[in-house]
Amino acid sequence: MSYDDASFDESIIRDSIQKIDLEPIYLNEQYTSSIKALRGKAAVSDTSFRGILQYIESTAGDLAEYNISVNRLEKKLARLIDLHSILKSEPDALQIAVDADQDGRDPAEAYEYAIREVEDDLLQQSDLAKYSTHPNFINFKRVIWESQFNDEDMPAIEDWFDENGQSMSINEIKERQQNNSDDLVVAQERRSFKCPISLTVLRDPVTSTVCKHSYSREPLTELIVNTARRRTGTIECPVAGCNKMISLEKVRPDTALARRVDRYLSQQTQDESFDQIY
Repeated sequence: MSYDDASFDESIIRDSIQKIDLEPIYLNEQYTSSIKALRGKAAVSDTSFRGILQYIESTAGDLAEYNISVNRLEKKLARLIDLHSILKSEPDALQIAVDADQDGRDPAEAYEYAIREVEDDLLQQSDLAKYSTHPNFINFKRVIWESQFNDEDMPAIEDWFDENGQSMSINEIKERQQNNSDDLVVAQERRSFKCPISLTVLRDPVTSTVCKHSYSREPLTELIVNTARRRTGTIECPVAGCNKMISLEKVRPDTALARRVDRYLSQQTQDESFDQIY
């Protein structure tokens, strides 16, 4: 059965997108009073986007269960996530237009430039940078994996992307896992226990309540003290592809992870002793 023969109503996505108003209000109106209206409109559109993204997630599972390719569906999802990012930037772009008008500059030109900057930035980013922390993209991939491989453990998120940071299909991810099963398991375990700051095994680990990434307490504390923004005391999460802002107030001791690290180190010591004997 081909993708085109699937019982996937692609028109639902197309019609839903058409209902989302991505056009700004006319810039020759009362800019300052209109900006609140646009923010309200953006909130409605944001809800519409989330509904479409959830529909794509559920559809992906149905298609994958019948072994139907979901590559086109993933491309639509990626495009929608990009559009969502542009939509969320629209109120700020309009504020820039308002400021430009008050300064005697062309508000339409200022608005278009602000939106174009967001679009250009998205084009330059890899799939890894854009989607590896996006919940809808992550759920999409996991739904497909679970539909095809049931309870098998899925590789770490960073292993869903190739060397250039481009998203791989579920079959490609599975093939890589099979070809490198032993090395991959070890690599995943080491990566999960490695501090993204010191690049060594976690010591006294703390986990962010914002993005769920973990760090060694001392390197994180030093990084925040030395580089944090003065007013907020925050830094961008040091994990590649994550843009969440964290602070010492937004991390907590992770005793469960600390125990797992201890078990991992003990196992490593036992393996090394075994290798020396034999």
